[in-house]
Amino acid sequence: MGASSLFFLFVVHPLEFLTLLRFKLFHSPKRDITAPSEHVYTGWDHQTMRRCWEFLDMKSKTIGSVIKQIEGDTARIVCIFYIILRALDTIEDDMTIPEEQKQTLLRSFDEFAMLPGWTFTESSPKEKLRQMLVEFNVIHEELVRLDEPYREIILDITRKMGNGMADYCQRAGVTGQLYIETIADFDLYCHYVAGLVGEGMTCIFAQSGKEAPWLRQQLALANSMGLFLQKIDIIRDYREDIEEDRFYWPKEIWGRQVYGKAVGRPAFNKMEEMYQRGNERQALWVLSGMIVDALRHAIDALDYLHLLQRQSVFNFCAFPQVVDIARLYVCYMNSEVFHGTTNIRKGEAASLVMRSTSPRDVACVFREYACKLRKKANLEDPNYVDLVIELWCEHYYPPNAPAPQPALDGAVPLIFESGSRTRLLELERKAERDDMLEARAREIVTIGQGRSYDIRGRDSAALPSQSVEWNEARKYGEWERTKHVWRAWFNDIACSHKDIMTNFTYVTNNSSVTIRVRYDQGPTHDIDPGKEDHDEYWVHTAEGILVDVPGHSGPRKHFTLGNGRSAIVQDGNPHVLEVWRAQASDHSKREHLVGDLQYQ
Repeated sequence: MGASSLFFLFVVHPLEFLTLLRFKLFHSPKRDITAPSEHVYTGWDHQTMRRCWEFLDMKSKTIGSVIKQIEGDTARIVCIFYIILRALDTIEDDMTIPEEQKQTLLRSFDEFAMLPGWTFTESSPKEKLRQMLVEFNVIHEELVRLDEPYREIILDITRKMGNGMADYCQRAGVTGQLYIETIADFDLYCHYVAGLVGEGMTCIFAQSGKEAPWLRQQLALANSMGLFLQKIDIIRDYREDIEEDRFYWPKEIWGRQVYGKAVGRPAFNKMEEMYQRGNERQALWVLSGMIVDALRHAIDALDYLHLLQRQSVFNFCAFPQVVDIARLYVCYMNSEVFHGTTNIRKGEAASLVMRSTSPRDVACVFREYACKLRKKANLEDPNYVDLVIELWCEHYYPPNAPAPQPALDGAVPLIFESGSRTRLLELERKAERDDMLEARAREIVTIGQGRSYDIRGRDSAALPSQSVEWNEARKYGEWERTKHVWRAWFNDIACSHKDIMTNFTYVTNNSSVTIRVRYDQGPTHDIDPGKEDHDEYWVHTAEGILVDVPGHSGPRKHFTLGNGRSAIVQDGNPHVLEVWRAQASDHSKREHLVGDLQYQ
């Protein structure tokens, strides 16, 4: 930022000038990767690694400065990973490379990356990052120095990304189809170019020990982190991409009839029509549709940040998110998007970075901009919807409530209040259409189930049969698999034992689920498991029942528990769906177990 720009900022936005000054004095990066004591971690004493750090700054000094603050040698690993993917992205963006040659480069880039001395000099001079390809032999030397687990992660993500990019380029070349047609295809494309980056970063953080090993299982959330950032970049770069014959906005959004009807016109036939004079209002509705689509991933991004334990990793993941939610707000209802690139001022970006040092802080920033978006919304907009960001913040960080403290393993207990529980269910039903649109991309890009997986709508007969009691039972509970936590909503059910309250807790790890039952009894009631009226429990899982109970021999489909005893469901990754209770003396009095479900 030059002296004239600083003077202008001081005159026009004096508070932001002071913010920049405070950021420079007190929040500048504290780690010096050039210091001799850091060489063992950063590789600065190697000329090749020093050049890699320079490549990183060529892409973005902001991102580069955050990466450099990641502790230990993880910063070096992330740097190499990042610039390799940026080199791959440069090939995809270069429209001067013949299609056949581009297909070979994209699909085999992971192999080229392992060839000593390989470089590519045929990229267009207009490509800003072409020098990475010209000097790729430098990157190769640092890649082969990495430990094998990290190298495998980087090459695996590179292979997946290259093949995905090639698929989209090939479709355009073979079919002549210039546009991405559906939202599901748009999600899939963004997964290839950005979601995979989030997945790779997640695997690196888990492999390095900076984050818990189970973070590698949260790839659906990591994917959403990347999609949120990528979609905002695609929105902001509309005009630049159009002029380079790159059409990333899905036709399912910009070609909607409802946007034309709102202004008495037909739907757009070409993306170029949006910046033409006289189409401004209809174009704003399209822009609003793109922004609403991007906001679908905001909650997953907040969920992902909620799981991180290491401050430097959190900063690396959180800072781009808060800056981009602010950029999204600037784009909203702003026709300048169609004529150039919009951005936030450096002072505002510095303020956001200084404010966003914890999950609660980031939630507050998201909530702040969600409120601004709501106030800026136009009631005539066909996309006008309620934003769920504020609801997420209210759920995790209710006003005047203390921040939840991490458990011993770093996870934060998730406890639902009844009011938020009801509103969450309403919002999920409202979002069913979007879930259907995502189904195709989710099926391809996720391993296992993400946060949108549920079993609502299935009757008990559709579930695996485990016992006569299960098949005859009425299903009361509704469940959703979110991260590594089971969340449950129960209808009010009258307990057969009026003077007994039963609570149960699932304690999860990689191999088992422990069910602990505690009786809170009245002063005159005594529980004796040996008596005829004791309770029996049935556990239903998606993958079968294997229950070990102290005092019993072998796995059991149902079991009895006395006060303070536990049963362990052992099934690799047991998806416990239901817990039922019945009196041993009369199984017809079977009922769904009522209680609070909590992660420990």
